[in-house]
Amino acid sequence: MQAYVFKLKLRQTALNVWRRFIIPSVATFHELHETIQRATSFNQKGHYVFATEQLYVTNDAYVIEQSKEDATLTRSIEFSTKVLLSSIFEQECSVTYEYDGWVFDVQCEERVDDYPYGHPSLLGGANDAPPEQMKGPETFEQFLTSIHNPDDPRHGEYKIWGQLNGFRMYHPERVNEALESIQVTEDEPSTSSRWQRPEHEIPAVIDREEIVRYAIACAQLYGIASLTQLVDAFTEHYGPVLTEDEAAEVFDSGMYDAMLQRQLTTVYPPHIMHEQIRQMTREEVNWLVEEKYGKPSYIPTYDEWIRYASVDYEEETAEVLALKRALLDDFRLTEEEALTLIWSFVRDVRWGGRTEFEAVQDWLAMLSFDCSKQMKRYFTLVSNVFQTTRLWSHNGYSSEELSVLRCPLPSDR
Repeated sequence: MQAYVFKLKLRQTALNVWRRFIIPSVATFHELHETIQRATSFNQKGHYVFATEQLYVTNDAYVIEQSKEDATLTRSIEFSTKVLLSSIFEQECSVTYEYDGWVFDVQCEERVDDYPYGHPSLLGGANDAPPEQMKGPETFEQFLTSIHNPDDPRHGEYKIWGQLNGFRMYHPERVNEALESIQVTEDEPSTSSRWQRPEHEIPAVIDREEIVRYAIACAQLYGIASLTQLVDAFTEHYGPVLTEDEAAEVFDSGMYDAMLQRQLTTVYPPHIMHEQIRQMTREEVNWLVEEKYGKPSYIPTYDEWIRYASVDYEEETAEVLALKRALLDDFRLTEEEALTLIWSFVRDVRWGGRTEFEAVQDWLAMLSFDCSKQMKRYFTLVSNVFQTTRLWSHNGYSSEELSVLRCPLPSDR
């Protein structure tokens, strides 16, 4: 079928942010909009405009309705679902695309007569695109500098903000997976077409056991996780070298079931689950899934992440060490006994369904205190551990970390 090759380029920054893609000519401007959204980091929530000197195409019904009463308009204003690309790009070579304050040039580079698919395909691109709510080019450039540098003092803050606002690093294979959902026509792919989608660079060999270790870490940090979260963590540490389908193949083989079971992890693609989930009630599991929804996932540096690939690992925070010292001094416990008590508390609360007061009170009931002053001191110590425990309901973040996130980012518009 006939299709157009477009190059999309962001105007307002010196960063060379661009995408090249092909889309059937019978697509509407709304489907072109959906293609751009999936190829960048936007989430399709707002109004948008495609414009030339003669044409203004939008999804804003109010603007279209108002235009009917304005006799001074010099160009046609049309609804995006009613205008086909072929009705414009046989004459025009380029349009501008505006969304969320950003402006892109959309250049029609080529017409292809034997494109075999009914959906768009990515052909190339470079650099990360701004996410929703990003306030201007200077902030965007600062955001990218920080998010790609773990040593930057605002790296963690920007990273969480990006997750909350849908930021996606440029990953060609993931973009093409997303574009396949934009089904412009129902035609079957042509077997006679000579057109071929370009292959993007993917390493020939990926350490499969490393992928399994990432699944175990996901179970430890998130309780219930998805292959998307696994791939996000893998991408954070290795770059865009793994897709969800490739990860699923590792677990579908069954070769690593024993390794997973030893680490209390079960994988049923696309789901990853800690063994403790099986011991929870249906109501508790449903609550946990709902509580996790929409929250960003905690992805630490590789050195910390890989420690979670063992069920024996627990994070000895400053709060844990303070409680351990108190137990050693006041109750003459061995270090092993003190840590056993502390880790029993952490494992009891990490799924996130217990209130702080209830959990702390239950744990304190195991100890005998000399006086109320000592008990109050321990209440504070144990509460501090609760606040800094990584919770499954927070996708690996502690309550303290989520409470201090600074959002939104400053504006330079």
